[in-house]
Amino acid sequence: MNKRMFLATQLRKTHVQFSRKLSSKPTEDLNLRTCIALLQSCAQNQELGEGRKIHSRMLVSGHLGSPPSVTSLINMYSKCNSIADAVSVFRMSTNVHNVFVYNSLIAGLTVNGLPNEAFEFYCKMRLFGVAPDKFTFPCVIKACSNILDLKNTHGLLFKLGLDSDFVYRFTVTGVLSALALAGEVHDGMLVHAFAIKMGYDTGVAVLNALIDMYGKCRQLADALVVFENMMDKDMYSWNSNISVHEQCGDHDGTLGLLKVMVSSGFQPDLVTVTAALPACSSLAALMHGREIHGYMIINGLNKAGNTYTDNAIMDMYTNVGA
Repeated sequence: MNKRMFLATQLRKTHVQFSRKLSSKPTEDLNLRTCIALLQSCAQNQELGEGRKIHSRMLVSGHLGSPPSVTSLINMYSKCNSIADAVSVFRMSTNVHNVFVYNSLIAGLTVNGLPNEAFEFYCKMRLFGVAPDKFTFPCVIKACSNILDLKNTHGLLFKLGLDSDFVYRFTVTGVLSALALAGEVHDGMLVHAFAIKMGYDTGVAVLNALIDMYGKCRQLADALVVFENMMDKDMYSWNSNISVHEQCGDHDGTLGLLKVMVSSGFQPDLVTVTAALPACSSLAALMHGREIHGYMIINGLNKAGNTYTDNAIMDMYTNVGA
């Protein structure tokens, strides 16, 4: 059992133990360390209801006056997809705003698909004199909505002397994500060349970001070259490449890659089938569509309640005349 699995198991055990404690002794105060451990467990298991109960207990016990407590609450709400609560916690704790609190909120907003808001809080962070650290920039760079913001942020990173290998790698993926959204394929190629020069083109995360960038810039051939030259491919690599082919209208390529993915020992997930179903619809490939739908039912992927996937299934059956 690796360290991450061990920690996950310990967090689950802690959550069960203290959940019983909360229910059996509702009036007993919990110390801050216990509260933070519980919040970490709630964040990992996305148990919003339990997290709110712990938040209430912390409020009653007076445990909301420190950066660790605020950071843990913001992290819990962000990972439970309740970003409005995370922002509310931040705004109610102005006296403890430090770099860790800002980092947690910026990361939460970025992960929850609110890059503009994340960049606004980064600007407020600078305005109030809170110095960013090496953990601030990966999320901020992903949140940049234009090339000027990207260049200014990247320049500050070097000005502060945060140009370590760790930051470089995260910066490259962040820059590529921003360029992908902006459709700036020329600058994306420059970043690709920089990654090769620095030796970062062997990392799976950077290569996946390159596939995504080339795909969103409609450069299918370049995305495929990156994918085929990867020594180690993960689930994200396969999903990115399959999605890129479908976005570029290569429906046969989409289904062909799906077949190769399965033969390589990877099991399709919800992202995979969401990309493959429109290909079946466009090609009127009823047999493939039924196979994918059956796979979803057998593996419980149809229970996720994903509206987009449900619509894709209905569109597929409608377009093939089933």
